[in-house]
Amino acid sequence: MIKPVTFQGQFNFNANLYALEIKSRFIDQNNAHGYYTGYGDELAATIVGGNKIQIGTGAFVVCGRMSEVTAAEIVQPQIFDGFKGYVLARIETFHPADEGNTSIIAKVQTSWEALNRELEQNDVYASTADNVNTAYELPIYSFEINGTQITNLVKLIKPVCDYATIKTIVDNALATAQSAVSTANGAVSTANAANAKSDNAVSTANTANGKSDAAVATANQAATDAAEALSTANGLNAQIVSANQTAAGAVSTANTAKAAADKATADVADLAEQIAEGQGTSVTLNGVPQATFPADDLMHDGDKAADADHADVADTADEADTAQMTTYAFMSQEAEKAVGYTRGGEIDKTFKKIFAELSALKGGN
Repeated sequence: MIKPVTFQGQFNFNANLYALEIKSRFIDQNNAHGYYTGYGDELAATIVGGNKIQIGTGAFVVCGRMSEVTAAEIVQPQIFDGFKGYVLARIETFHPADEGNTSIIAKVQTSWEALNRELEQNDVYASTADNVNTAYELPIYSFEINGTQITNLVKLIKPVCDYATIKTIVDNALATAQSAVSTANGAVSTANAANAKSDNAVSTANTANGKSDAAVATANQAATDAAEALSTANGLNAQIVSANQTAAGAVSTANTAKAAADKATADVADLAEQIAEGQGTSVTLNGVPQATFPADDLMHDGDKAADADHADVADTADEADTAQMTTYAFMSQEAEKAVGYTRGGEIDKTFKKIFAELSALKGGN
């Protein structure tokens, strides 16, 4: 059997099922409550006389069940200084009188926690709710009691605007999505630019790497050249050291040769002295020793005595003749001795030999 629900008929309508349908339209289906905006006074409330609250006209829904305030309602809570209170929209699912299904009441308690524990909030969506009276109390205003006065009246019930809320959410989501797309496009553009810069950077890096390789090659070549220069310098240093040693040896040899030459000179002087002493005389001319002495002007055998000089110094002619003869004879003997000093003589040969030895010694330097 199929039972129609939202059809015309005395027994077709089920309030609990319709409440479920209304509930489904709420985003938060556990709180299918609210007042309808733009209708009546939208349940506007005022404090009357300091100890009463007046609720204006309007339409509202509690747990998917709709009610209407057609005329202002006044509630008067119990007044206890310091107490907290709620103005409640109370619904009952099965009441003997229709006007008793919905009521506006007030409750007070010592604290909000104690007040919340006293709220009657049952499952009015159950299938039994249409046959068994089930109540639910929704706070639509809160207030406080200060002395004998009601203060701090605050509206708690919210407008039924889930569709508008959904639209706002969707619009915001769409705007956010569009912004995200725009941001993504910008990110793609930035990424492409970065990629181009990256390619340029890679190219620059490759160029720099090539230059770096060339610099390394140049540095290696410079290092090789420096090593060769160092090796050459070390070789030159060795040659300089060797040259210094050779020079030192040459200086030593020169000094030895000089000493030998000096000694040879002394030996020649001694030899000349010994020769002079051995001969018994030395040939000088104006006090200067002569290596050779010309004998052309000396008197030889057969020369006439009349040609001799200095004969006029004798006292008599016989003495003069005798003196000239004696003088020529002496000079002749001396000339014969001097022959040994002339070129080709024995003394001349001896001197040449000494000079040759001296020259050989000097050539060694």
